[in-house]
Amino acid sequence: MARFDTLSGEAPLVIGHRGASAFRPEHTLEAYRLAIQLGADVVEPDVVPTKDGRLVARHENELSGTTDVSTRPEFADRQTTKTIDGTAVTGWFSEDFTLAEIKTLYAKERIPEIRPGNTAYDGLYRVPTIEEVVALVREEEPRTGREIGIIPETKHPVFFEYEGQFLGGGRIGMDTSQMLVDALKAVDFTDPDRVTIQSFELANLIELQKQIMPAAGVDLPLVQLLGGSYDIAFNLNPANAALGGDVDAYAEFDYPLRPASAANLDLNTPAALQAMAALYAEGIGPFKDYILPTVAQTPAVDGDGDGRAQIARRLTGETTQLVNDAHAAGLEVYPYTLRDEEAFQALRPDGTVRPPEEEYRQLIELGIDGFFTDSPSTGRILVNILSDEEAPPEPLELDFLGQAVTPFGTGFGGLQIGGLSALTYDAESDAFLALSDDRSPQARFFTVRLDLSDGVLSTGDQSFTGVQVLADANGQPFANGALDPEGLAITEDGSFYFSSEGDANALVAPLVGTLSAFGTQTGSLPVGGDYLPAANQASGIRNNLAFEALTLSPDGQRLFVGTENALYQDGPAADLYTGSPSRVVEYSTATGRQVAEYTYRTEPVQDAPSPAGAFANNGLVELLALDDRGTLLALERSFSTGVPGNDIRLFLARPDPAGADATGRVPLRKELVLDFDDLGITLDNVEGMTFGPELPDGRRTLVLVSDDNFSETQATQFLAFAVDGGTAIA
Repeated sequence: MARFDTLSGEAPLVIGHRGASAFRPEHTLEAYRLAIQLGADVVEPDVVPTKDGRLVARHENELSGTTDVSTRPEFADRQTTKTIDGTAVTGWFSEDFTLAEIKTLYAKERIPEIRPGNTAYDGLYRVPTIEEVVALVREEEPRTGREIGIIPETKHPVFFEYEGQFLGGGRIGMDTSQMLVDALKAVDFTDPDRVTIQSFELANLIELQKQIMPAAGVDLPLVQLLGGSYDIAFNLNPANAALGGDVDAYAEFDYPLRPASAANLDLNTPAALQAMAALYAEGIGPFKDYILPTVAQTPAVDGDGDGRAQIARRLTGETTQLVNDAHAAGLEVYPYTLRDEEAFQALRPDGTVRPPEEEYRQLIELGIDGFFTDSPSTGRILVNILSDEEAPPEPLELDFLGQAVTPFGTGFGGLQIGGLSALTYDAESDAFLALSDDRSPQARFFTVRLDLSDGVLSTGDQSFTGVQVLADANGQPFANGALDPEGLAITEDGSFYFSSEGDANALVAPLVGTLSAFGTQTGSLPVGGDYLPAANQASGIRNNLAFEALTLSPDGQRLFVGTENALYQDGPAADLYTGSPSRVVEYSTATGRQVAEYTYRTEPVQDAPSPAGAFANNGLVELLALDDRGTLLALERSFSTGVPGNDIRLFLARPDPAGADATGRVPLRKELVLDFDDLGITLDNVEGMTFGPELPDGRRTLVLVSDDNFSETQATQFLAFAVDGGTAIA
């Protein structure tokens, strides 16, 4: 197990802040579900009460920012102004609606100007109760094979119990801490390994620890959020005694609090942290700037070149002692909130752009015990990468099982077998699907069976048993030249992801899309503008060197697509002296959005062409995910005119976020697994690669296929290996 500088030594927890709120409207069941799918260990439902005493998941009791209540004429007369924690707020408030009324509302995106893509989900999802959040967690756990936790936050406890009034008058008088414990007990979800309660206020956490939880027979860990403890000012003001304020609320808290303690960050001091740990808390949740301080950046900076200057903070270069002080007190540390969008970023101290991944890494390396993030996928990737750095996979060994060759001109179903550029394995039918890169309307994949039962592959062990012509979204064959199919990966339900290189010369954009089980296009994933071909060849893909590689992680959550060589703006194509910086894009299959980008540097061309100056290239032709953590097998193929055969090499590639550049692209570190020259056979244009069935001895097979370029001087070549070691291959 990897060793982290957390209090436990285990990997930090990824907490889905309000769910996966970067991708779905916050505090909806869909946001929580997606957070779990993206790798969150814990999801965070903030809770506020309804008029009839139920707890619903909202960050604020004011509803118009996250629901459609303001558009509902039947509720127009519920708009009012209330003073919450000393601030006047105008809107519609949860405590003035019954649960049945709130259930008629639809959620919407809170910050559409920053997350316009999320507005597509406005009007689709309802406001969930805390009980529904627990039910969702229980529903999702069997699908993930992981135990999922929740960390509910009680919002504005003083307001709801003491200061707040219903619309039309009358004290609210609801103890949301008691309500939360009662709700969790009612659904039998009080495992302290799975439930933590958090709050910005101290008094309700002390009450939970000393009175509410003991009376209920539960003992849940408590986290003190730092950055706004309104109850201190309320209780220490004698004028509030008539409302329920209690100057003795902190009598057992061994630290001299004052009304301005929260604003003056007194709670961040070692003595205050020791007092929390001694009395009630197991952890703290500080604002991330309390660990890595920032200052205002004027003027704001456009970090991503989209024409909008949104970075308005800059790191000072200092690191506080808060994590160390908290750990010394025995408290875990869970900073908030890590967000990937430019509007939430800070520049490095030198004024250069710090990519989001660098912020995650800095905090993790300082020893935080978990973190709240709107993008759980980014957090999961970084935790997995750092886990791998501490505990690298065991060496990968390949035993060659042989080859099977299909001669040029062989056909099946009236179509020529050739151009096989991608290979994927359907375990359910024990068959391989081989994608042809035919650019005609007969773009297709073949069904192939390989007999590996005796642990050997020889010519004659391959048989073609089916063919499927691809169709566009209208069910028609693709137009001539519209596709250059290169990558194929089957999903759990039998559908596919595929890639097309496009055509830089004809200005046809590359494509990443989805296919039904019958080869009909069902959708596409967004491809960044960087990849679009340009007539002046100053940017975008190179012709025939674009989206050649594609692989799906074993859990089906991560899709990787790689270019064969560099985009024009990134550097040169590979030659005899230098490799080429290919790009690898990672998509979340749950959201269909890009979540990371990597740089993979190929090796130089292996042999000088003959005659000198003739075509030669070495490129990244296939990727294969070894695990769910981002460990990849990378296949490189070098060809030189006039040199017989091809040079094929297989590498293990793992992300190295410490080397991320200003764009946020993370380099892939590589190490050689196999130089195919060692096999002692002539190698064709090998381009496709997939894991196949298990052998009788329990080892997994690795199978590769060549693209014969529809050339009579070449053939379709299958190669098979038995795999030993490596990471957990699913």
